[in-house]
Amino acid sequence: MDLRPLWVDEAFSWHDYRQPLSLIVGARLNVHPPAFGTGMYAWLPLAGDSEFAMRLPAALVGALVVPLTWRVGRDLADGWVGLMSASLIALSPLALIYAREARMYSILMTLAMAAFVAADRFRRAPTGRSAVTFGLLAATATLTHYTAAAAWAVGCFRGFGPRRALGWWIAANVLVALAGVAWAMILLANRDAWANLIWLPWAAQTTPPRALLDWASAFAGLPLGPNGPGPRPWTPSIWARLGVAIAYIVAIASGAILALARPGRRQAALSIVLLAFGPPIAIAAIEPIRATWHIRFALVALPAATLLLAIAIAALRRVASSISLVALACALGVALIGFREAKASPFDDWRAVARVLRAEATPDDVVLGGVGSLVEYYVRGIARVEQRPVAIGRSNDETLNDLAERVGSATIVWLVPGRDPLMDPLDVVGTVLGRGARARNERDIGGTRISRIVLSPGARIGPGPALSPLVADFGGIVRLAAARVERAISVGVSLALTMIGSTNDDLKVFVHLLDERGATLAQRDVFIIDEQRRMTSAVPIGQQIRLEIAVEAPREVIDAGRAVGIGVYREANGGERLPLTPPAPEHRLTLRVDGD
Repeated sequence: MDLRPLWVDEAFSWHDYRQPLSLIVGARLNVHPPAFGTGMYAWLPLAGDSEFAMRLPAALVGALVVPLTWRVGRDLADGWVGLMSASLIALSPLALIYAREARMYSILMTLAMAAFVAADRFRRAPTGRSAVTFGLLAATATLTHYTAAAAWAVGCFRGFGPRRALGWWIAANVLVALAGVAWAMILLANRDAWANLIWLPWAAQTTPPRALLDWASAFAGLPLGPNGPGPRPWTPSIWARLGVAIAYIVAIASGAILALARPGRRQAALSIVLLAFGPPIAIAAIEPIRATWHIRFALVALPAATLLLAIAIAALRRVASSISLVALACALGVALIGFREAKASPFDDWRAVARVLRAEATPDDVVLGGVGSLVEYYVRGIARVEQRPVAIGRSNDETLNDLAERVGSATIVWLVPGRDPLMDPLDVVGTVLGRGARARNERDIGGTRISRIVLSPGARIGPGPALSPLVADFGGIVRLAAARVERAISVGVSLALTMIGSTNDDLKVFVHLLDERGATLAQRDVFIIDEQRRMTSAVPIGQQIRLEIAVEAPREVIDAGRAVGIGVYREANGGERLPLTPPAPEHRLTLRVDGD
């Protein structure tokens, strides 16, 4: 379980769930329900915070989904279906990956199936004890992750019917509802603590066809990802994954039909069908409102979907037992291939980063982490660790003031990673630090690019002097209202832009470093992005945008630069430059480098 270092979300578990319990249950740290955090709060002091110890609860509790899936499969169909479904879930790459992660998703699968078993038991033999068991399990699941609401709803549907112990059943579900309402009230009352937390989806808005492919391919064991095949070449591997995804969809749809056709267990079968398809459909349905699609949010449906797959495979025995066995072998083979691929996939080796910093950093250095909690986990005790300032959702001056405060009196700053395209897409932090640096060294360590920046004495980190006003319009869409060009170990260019027209294109700015004859020595191109991380196709007219751009090159090239040429172009249209007003050769505005 400690084969790989922690990743971002696991670092959040380490950071958040060592905080006071009142902050965890009071929704002061994140938006997640408190059950998992409370459990980790109790676990970490006992077991320690090693990678193995942090992942152990998810592995132990997650493993229980195997016998629970066997139990449901046996009761829903027969022992053969139970055995197949247990085998498939035990070797599911998705289940195995999340069972080795210090998060709540593997635990959620177990709680969802346990709640279903309790509801099924109540339906067949209604007692107060089974009703209370369901209520406790459903409440714990609901307070573990929001997607567990699907398991509660399905459990309510499955258990509803018997008049005996009906009062106990109603009371149990009222308990779950009260737990959910209580948490909702706490969450809303503490909105000030989490309202400004930045949520960035793993991809842009996922269309329903892509969500379907992602769900089917990931559940089958060979994920295509939320973007589907995308622009990648359609290699045999891509075709194979697509074929597996289609076969999986056909198989579980067939399993659903076959399960619903069984006499005497149709209500139980319908419950499993709802649990298998409900969560992914619900998540995909809210995607146009808020882009939140990720396969882990559909994980609560994996055991139920696996049951339907097992039912479809078992039905092939009616044709020939050998065909059923071959289908099972294929499903297990795909799972094993998927797990091998997942195990061999590249990852950022934060342990290697820590070894380098342990050898080279000093306690007086400051390390700015793209995700501060992840860097702190591995670098703690080596140097002072700070969160790299977020450069989206606020003004440049706010970002730079934050940066100056975090750097403080340090003369050596480590950026880990060297660039952060999500939280700092224009590399404002790196650009500003570069202007005040006398040396900068970048290297790749364990798949992560890190930067060591040595600041010059008296270097200015916060907001600099006012930009020099000017007026230059590009295509009647973008106006450059002020600028400043500075030379250090790179050439830093500050631009104040205003959107004066609308466009359907995502525009880019280019900055050419020019020698005394006007020849281009180096260049840097960046998208025009506002503080809300919106491209020009989505930025309203009148919106002001501040860009910080660094043109990097060898020292002798930087010293030879005398001016910069600035222009705007449409990347999607062959690099067509927007016409400059007032006119200039090559639609390029020339500005002298300060000091020349």
